Amino acid sequence: MAILTALQELPISREVVAGTLVVMALAYIVNTVVVWRRLSHFPGLWWAGLSNWGFFSDALKLRQPTAMMEYHDRYGTLVRVGPGTVFTDDPEIVYRITAVRGRYTRAKWYQALRLDPDRDSVVNVIDDNLHTAMRRKMAPGFRPMDFALTAQYFTSDVISELAFGKGFGNCDADADVKGYLVKWPFRPFFYSEDMALGPVVRIARDVVMERFGPAADKTKAQKRDMLASFICNGIQPEQAIGESVLQLSAGADTPATCIRVAILHLISNNVAYRRLQAEIDRCLTDGTIADPDAVIRDSEGRKMPYLQAVIKESLRLAPPAAQPLPKIVPPEGDTIAGRFLHGGTEIGPERWLEADARELALMNSTVDLVFSHGKWMCLGKNVALMEFNKIFVEIFKRFDISIVDGFKPLDIVQPGLFLLKNFWIRIAHRESDDVVKFAVSATDLGLGEMVA
Repeated sequence: MAILTALQELPISREVVAGTLVVMALAYIVNTVVVWRRLSHFPGLWWAGLSNWGFFSDALKLRQPTAMMEYHDRYGTLVRVGPGTVFTDDPEIVYRITAVRGRYTRAKWYQALRLDPDRDSVVNVIDDNLHTAMRRKMAPGFRPMDFALTAQYFTSDVISELAFGKGFGNCDADADVKGYLVKWPFRPFFYSEDMALGPVVRIARDVVMERFGPAADKTKAQKRDMLASFICNGIQPEQAIGESVLQLSAGADTPATCIRVAILHLISNNVAYRRLQAEIDRCLTDGTIADPDAVIRDSEGRKMPYLQAVIKESLRLAPPAAQPLPKIVPPEGDTIAGRFLHGGTEIGPERWLEADARELALMNSTVDLVFSHGKWMCLGKNVALMEFNKIFVEIFKRFDISIVDGFKPLDIVQPGLFLLKNFWIRIAHRESDDVVKFAVSATDLGLGEMVA
């Protein structure tokens, strides 16, 4: 009330107030028209030139990837989804945008991928020079090694083994040993040591500070893992914590999506299922897999054509990270598919064996975009592919698998990632009738608890 009284006492006439409001309204209208016209030559939702609400609502409904496909089916390769945002599903355009020496930069959207609220990582930093410097220090740490077995516990054990030199032991314990897989996905607004990404940050901080602590020199000499490689390349403690949080989060969940999707489609398609098992059996007897009793080597898995087809088809059907990953058009603008984009605009199994050489090369380059491209290519790509080359062989050479409920095999939500739960399946040893049944846990984060 005091403020209103003070305003009433100011020597401002009603005409001045009315004129100010009219000017503000006209300025808003002009700005809206200018923004709308900049990309009006691109098809899309009728309100896209005025608001980002349409795409935002798709994210709230947990159907963002599906909505993106529907937009492209309806409007074509280039679709306007916001006042300054255009989507594309053309692989050639994506390769151009993500080229190593390209002029496009990351949009502010990437700041939402800061998993640790206090530190940046290579996945969320926007500045191109800083991103390049961080990749240069980290790239040598992504080198393959041998290991084995199953979905999210498997992938989290793998990434912790590669990152810190010692796995968490989730597969052996059949449990989330460190207590972080069930903690973080849907609690981003309540950050603490025990909620959201707090447990992940705590694990990363403890390991990193051990390396930089009093026994650092001795520890670095003994360890041969990615963290040791990062340290040797000059990464600082705070940045090492941020990158370790990224590895534990992204490195555990996204490969597990491909594994789950592949198993779902294989056990739903008896022809593909038996063909993969037949290839595995043949490779076990013809020497392609040198030691049938040992875990298959990555190099051996790469020699199995149908296995590679299964992996690529799974990545095609459900790319683990299906967000738009927007980039900013360089200041001078760009012409794509005959249409000009003003600077600052955001851009958001058998087929693999039957295609001819030219078509296969195009298909391979397209599915590779699951890991992005150029200066933004996922540093964990080789680690993920190595996991896929091992786990499917190790599972299907030992077990027969079937779906419990054929009418509703699992539940899927799509908040930019494909998250699966209630994936109930039956497993029987191929050489016996002993059956074990297990399920993906309700937290969307594992092939889960073993139940009798």
